[in-house]
Amino acid sequence: MPTTQRKAVDMKWLAISGLVLCATLSTITLAHGWTLWIEHDVTHVYSNKISDASGNWMLQGVFATFEQCSAGKRQSWQRVMNEYDDLSRYPAIASVSSIQDEAVFAELGKRQNVIGGHQNQHFHCLPDSLDPRSRH
Repeated sequence: MPTTQRKAVDMKWLAISGLVLCATLSTITLAHGWTLWIEHDVTHVYSNKISDASGNWMLQGVFATFEQCSAGKRQSWQRVMNEYDDLSRYPAIASVSSIQDEAVFAELGKRQNVIGGHQNQHFHCLPDSLDPRSRH
């Protein structure tokens, strides 16, 4: 086969392969949904200077699109912030701050043998193929 014909055949197969790859990626992207996770991170510091930490992930919902997941994340963040509107209901918490739609940071106050710490919540929209619990 002459070189020009071989190049034409190679280009044809390259173009077909590219189209198949694009179609496959489009299907994969459309088939995947999004999951909303809340990552809880808690640390206590005790008067004897010993501390403990724990963390876990809680699945909050599954969404068809990233935009829907982001709206769910916004609602979850707002719900948590509303819980902390009246800190008198949470005597262990000294103060609360946040990054809008992303995280809530609750600083623990002094009580009994606890001299500090935090209870943080981070909100994540992840592709449904990722399970953050397997990262730890």
